[in-house]
Amino acid sequence: MFAVLLLACIAGVRGQEVTTVDFRADVMSSIKIADSTALCLVGHVVFFHNGAVITCDSAIRYSDRMMDCYRNVVVNKDSTFIYGDKADYNGLLNEARIYSPLIKMVDKDATLYTYNFTFNTLTNIGRYYGGGTMSQKDNLMESDEGYYYADNRELIGVRNVEMQNPQYTISSDSVTYNMDTEIATFDTPSYIWNDQDEFLTARRGSYNAKEDLYTFTDSSYIMTKTQELWADTIVYRQTGQDAVLRNNIQIADQEQKAMAFGDYGQYWGDKKQALLTRDPSVLSYEEGEQPDTVFMRSDSIFIYTLNRFRNDSVPTQKTADSLAAETPAPSPAADSAAVRPATNGPGRPPIPTLPDGQAPPPASAPLRPRFRPETTRKPRPTPRNGTSRAKRPTPWRNRSPPYRTPYRRAIPSERRKNGR
Repeated sequence: MFAVLLLACIAGVRGQEVTTVDFRADVMSSIKIADSTALCLVGHVVFFHNGAVITCDSAIRYSDRMMDCYRNVVVNKDSTFIYGDKADYNGLLNEARIYSPLIKMVDKDATLYTYNFTFNTLTNIGRYYGGGTMSQKDNLMESDEGYYYADNRELIGVRNVEMQNPQYTISSDSVTYNMDTEIATFDTPSYIWNDQDEFLTARRGSYNAKEDLYTFTDSSYIMTKTQELWADTIVYRQTGQDAVLRNNIQIADQEQKAMAFGDYGQYWGDKKQALLTRDPSVLSYEEGEQPDTVFMRSDSIFIYTLNRFRNDSVPTQKTADSLAAETPAPSPAADSAAVRPATNGPGRPPIPTLPDGQAPPPASAPLRPRFRPETTRKPRPTPRNGTSRAKRPTPWRNRSPPYRTPYRRAIPSERRKNGR
């Protein structure tokens, strides 16, 4: 057993061995630095390590894994290129530190400018600090510091992150942006402004620029010109203003003077239609000298907008026109009389008339009281094990003596006689 563990440890150590950094140059000479000797390389200097290539005009090689590069430094691995004036490479840590008044990193169509940059040639992860700006097509991302993953082509901006595009602006403390999919993901409270004068915010979510799709999963909020939406989860497509809302939904429409609540809902912006389920409720209010509120509640509520001034929006327009054509013209006697309270309709008996041609007065019916709920939510049921304030037992300190304690009351009389 000990031999097996020893062999495993030896294999692990061998797996962690650092390879030697290969190099090439036009001129090589030995120089003495303090009490040690180094190798000076001049002209078309090239270093190879972990699949990465470092080129420069001159360099000093202190050991097999330590060297400094000077002038026209380029660090390249796969499609990632880093440009600087000076670089220190540590082969033990597989880390290249680049120095320049302004460092430039290029990966295909993405470009990053920063003041301090470190690149790991083994993990292909770069880190910048002191401020950085990344640009790709129309996207511009700024942050105090961040990390770049070359394998996934993802850039993580940290602290004071701001991402801009002609269609939107994102402000957050941490944003992850994938340059291939053009998806921005955030896990901290973020704020978004788009080109349609809409404001969006959430604690966690993502934005897909190609599909123009917002996905918020925590404390989501959207404010448009006339509406406000709250929910735990909101999936919103800006193109058609379609949205899917889940859990703790609240919708306020200032233009329609209506509010809606529920735990699941869908909204179609082009059709101006909405569907609410899972304990939905809707209320419509009127303001002014006589304010009023109408409350509606059901298992499912479908809301649609009907424009009374459009002929194609009313499906019963033709039927109404035919009914109006079939209605007989009133007689001159009826014109001089009072307006009738009702008219003939299909399937209804004719309205009786008096001898002089006047209609009988309408029957007075008692008005039905309007239902006015006190709350918009179901009242919470009283716990089974709870008691009301009136039924609670009187405290012992408030009872008049003599009284017995609950423990003495629970002891049978036979046990009391024995003194137990």
